[in-house]
Amino acid sequence: REVAVEQASAERIDGDRLSYALHGRWTALGSVGHWGHVHQRKNRYEAVVTIAAQEGVWKITGLELMDEQRIDQSPQAGVSKASSVAVSAPSRGAQ
Repeated sequence: REVAVEQASAERIDGDRLSYALHGRWTALGSVGHWGHVHQRKNRYEAVVTIAAQEGVWKITGLELMDEQRIDQSPQAGVSKASSVAVSAPSRGAQ
């Protein structure tokens, strides 16, 4: 429903002029449905997203989630889930 960017910066990855590491922090508000009801939840995220130009378009090539935190007014608000999740795009030769 709503995404608000709080902080963002980009740094070129050495040795590859068309590849960047984007460090950002943002909040996301959305609806969550379970157990027969729907409610809104707001989370704050911090991550490093790696992008690169491939075949003439920008593609996400990596994602490292550094922090996830609920910031809504629910009973579990403020619970932090710090983790390091790495996501890599498969190489073109891999099938």
